[in-house]
Amino acid sequence: MTPAVAVALLLATALPGGLDEARRAFAAGDHASAERLALEAAAAGGPGEAEARYLAALARFRAGRPAEALDLLDAAAAGADSAAAWHFNRGACLYELGRSGEAEAAFLEAARDPAFRSEERRVGKECIAVC
Repeated sequence: MTPAVAVALLLATALPGGLDEARRAFAAGDHASAERLALEAAAAGGPGEAEARYLAALARFRAGRPAEALDLLDAAAAGADSAAAWHFNRGACLYELGRSGEAEAAFLEAARDPAFRSEERRVGKECIAVC
């Protein structure tokens, strides 16, 4: 690692606006700030880039922009905390966009993971029932 890359990584994690600040904004319900901060963290590069893009996608969804969220989710699949969570969130976007068949397939894929949280499995099954 070059010194310039090391400094950039240090600044990305130490300066305000990093991924931790984006997480706090998201948890507080400030989805616009969470998206902005997460995208700034992603632009800085480094090991948290995919996770930052994933968080920005979730913020876009919560802000009522499922089409934009879906685009970013597809680009940030590696940042999901689990493949099942990625499929579930992708299914939620597709459902909001009226793409029921694709949403159902995504929810079913998420439900295949035995480690997937039971509440999310229940919600996914309910969404499949109305698809």
